[in-house]
Amino acid sequence: MKYSYATFSDIGKRANNEDAYRVQPMDVAVIAIVADGLGGHINGEVASRIAADSIPSNIKGCEFDEDELGFAILDAHSIICKTKSSGCTTVAVLWINEDQAIAANVGDSRIYQFRRGKILYQSEDHSLVQVAISLGKLPADACRYHKDRNKVYNVLGDENQRPKVDMFLLDIQPGDCFLLCSDGFWEPVSEENMLTYLNLSNSPMDWLESMTALIHKADDPKQD
Repeated sequence: MKYSYATFSDIGKRANNEDAYRVQPMDVAVIAIVADGLGGHINGEVASRIAADSIPSNIKGCEFDEDELGFAILDAHSIICKTKSSGCTTVAVLWINEDQAIAANVGDSRIYQFRRGKILYQSEDHSLVQVAISLGKLPADACRYHKDRNKVYNVLGDENQRPKVDMFLLDIQPGDCFLLCSDGFWEPVSEENMLTYLNLSNSPMDWLESMTALIHKADDPKQD
């Protein structure tokens, strides 16, 4: 299956960019990764870079398999923990192989799958606000405005806790589109905006540029 993609990363209003991403073709497969170093921890950019670099290396040459991807993510966690100068990071991973894809996430970086103007799949955030939303204690849009929305309980690099990797096997068809993004992207870009601009776009870069224009327009002083 042929594919095309576009990427974007920006420092926003922060002192340094703690995000990292990779798109790695592998024979008939491709793996895409977004990692977002936690701003409240020292050297989050080191942790995100380790995740983005090590996960593709660990599954290169492996059979397309959920366990293999899970092991690769947990190995990245171990490497981060052993690296003295690293902090913690979220991660979203998409491994595509012919007519299937494996979506895996830790934290609140997201994976979306779109088909014919609808969202087929959206990963679930590992955040305190998402727990409250799932319990019916907060409305669904609280993930974009609540004061505690950035408090995540599941990350790579926490020496005191083994991360739980959410993983789903997705069927894919020609024309399907995927979006991997950090919270600095999806907070100002609603799912309605994602769908609207996807339907109006002729290429991944068109779609991405339309959405990033919304981020710049929001002009959030805390934008990351």
